[in-house]
Amino acid sequence: MNSSVIEKTANYFRSKNIVLPTIAELKNPHSISEDIKNKVLKLNKNAMDPANLFRVHWFNKRDHSKFLEVPEHIVLPSEFTGVDAKIIKLQQAS
Repeated sequence: MNSSVIEKTANYFRSKNIVLPTIAELKNPHSISEDIKNKVLKLNKNAMDPANLFRVHWFNKRDHSKFLEVPEHIVLPSEFTGVDAKIIKLQQAS
């Protein structure tokens, strides 16, 4: 990794008030602050906004309207299952 490129990028992000999720937040999205979650959920999910990167985890509702306690669905690759088909089971709407 080129430390000068990382520093230049970090300075640019700071100057533009761009906040990206940490690896820990992507691993455990329940650790993302409520302020950030509220900001993200008000954004158009297709907007070119760096805050939408906080949605990149398994705990998003399928329509990206909220964060969930458990993943709504999981797709297992055929390399794992040995089957060339996808079965997606959705949670019942409450």
